[in-house]
Amino acid sequence: MQQTGLPLNSLAIEPAINRHALVVAPDIPLTDVLALMSRARSRCVLPNSNSRIDAAEENSNFDPLIHQLAVDEEVASDAAGCVLVVQEKQLVGIFTNRDIVRLTAAGTSLTNLTIADVLPKQLISLNQSTSHDIFTVISLFRQHHIRHLPIIADDGEIVGIVTHESIRKVLQPVNLLTRLRLVSNVIDILDRVAAETALRKSESQLREQATRLEQTLQKLQKTQTQLIHTGKMSSLGQLVAGIAHEINNPINFIYGNITYADQYIQDIVHLLQLYKNYYPEPVPEIVEVAEDIDLDFVNRDLPKLLGSMKLGADRIRDLVLSLRNFVRLDEAEMKYVNIHDGIESTLSILQNQLKAKPGRSEIQVIKDYAKLPSVECHAGQLNQVFMNILSNAIDALEIQHNSTAIRQLLTTSVQQINCGGLETQIERAEDFPWILISTEVLANNWVAIRIADNGNGMSEEICNRLFDPFFTTKPVGEGKGLGLSISYQIVTEKHGGQIKCISQPGQGAEFVIEIPIQQQNHSGSLAIA
Repeated sequence: MQQTGLPLNSLAIEPAINRHALVVAPDIPLTDVLALMSRARSRCVLPNSNSRIDAAEENSNFDPLIHQLAVDEEVASDAAGCVLVVQEKQLVGIFTNRDIVRLTAAGTSLTNLTIADVLPKQLISLNQSTSHDIFTVISLFRQHHIRHLPIIADDGEIVGIVTHESIRKVLQPVNLLTRLRLVSNVIDILDRVAAETALRKSESQLREQATRLEQTLQKLQKTQTQLIHTGKMSSLGQLVAGIAHEINNPINFIYGNITYADQYIQDIVHLLQLYKNYYPEPVPEIVEVAEDIDLDFVNRDLPKLLGSMKLGADRIRDLVLSLRNFVRLDEAEMKYVNIHDGIESTLSILQNQLKAKPGRSEIQVIKDYAKLPSVECHAGQLNQVFMNILSNAIDALEIQHNSTAIRQLLTTSVQQINCGGLETQIERAEDFPWILISTEVLANNWVAIRIADNGNGMSEEICNRLFDPFFTTKPVGEGKGLGLSISYQIVTEKHGGQIKCISQPGQGAEFVIEIPIQQQNHSGSLAIA
């Protein structure tokens, strides 16, 4: 890669190649090679590029071996730092000053050795190519920790050698220009860095603002949900309380008098029986009236009629009590309550929706209650959670089960129902709609309430959004998407608990509510129940 600020011709390898290297054959004695390198270092100027080192060498073994020596003092000194070992014009090794130091440090005897005996095993060279530049050489220097790099032509002959010193000399004339260009480049880089820094800072500020806006929007949605819920429950609570009060007074009057009416009627029936026993032959007018009113049927049916009236009055009283327990306007603070009472009150209110309807058979409610201690909570708010979940379960079963399924209920089977580890066997018709409610005490002094159904179930995507404000899967106008969102806030924020939905398409749904038995703090600012 070309370095910014350097001219192209300053990066080429050619100017840095020393073509006047010392070249010897592999069988030359090591001592002769050392002498050759020593004399090359001591000579500053040689006669010419093809000259021997001195006259004494004319009869030496160097005659066919010395290839070239530089006539320039600096080139000669640079070339004297290494010797290229060549056999039949092919490079077989390179011997440098570092190898001399290595042999000396190892205490190797230099006599009776040829240059081939002491050559390093690894030979690093570079093929001559226009794609290679000075930085290629520098990279090899650093990678292999060397200072001399032979350059080889395509035919295998030696072109020359590149050294640290030759690279330095080639680059020296352009140092000033390089520095000036580098300074200019540095200024440009600094300007770009400053601009990029400012841009990143601006982007960071925009992201922070977007995050704050998103958080504010979520808080607004949450507040809106709470306000809507507070207003609805306040109005509903007042309405229910008023209706319950107005119904409670007359129903108490009716319920209280049914007992006396029953006693009076029993006395009258007894009296009529005595008349019949002592006057078996009444006058014709009495016989005629008795036949018209079917006196025997009245005597048999009247006690049953009073019993059904008493049962209806009991139902109305229970419903009024359930409404009052469900809303609990008089209990803004947390109290220890029986969770099962809240569930039963909710089921009592929903009793009519559980009954069979055209297109759907009666929904069976299966209860598996554990022995729970009293739980510290906002009872009214938890009842709202039960109401929302049970209402959704009923809606899901409305879709799942239709009249076709009912007509298929010709035989019964025993189905294994699993809800949170609970296995209950119930004898029921196949495809019969059911809701399973179970409770248990957890190991960490918490309680768990599980409400499961055998409806259509939900996908993972819907489960993940189930507790989002205003999210609903119901048609427009039928659902506002607030029930489960409010339930989530009541369980998690007001009771420090957890609520989750476990469901798969076609496998029904299970809601798991977990809350502590005793609250650590009483942050009941949303005590709207």
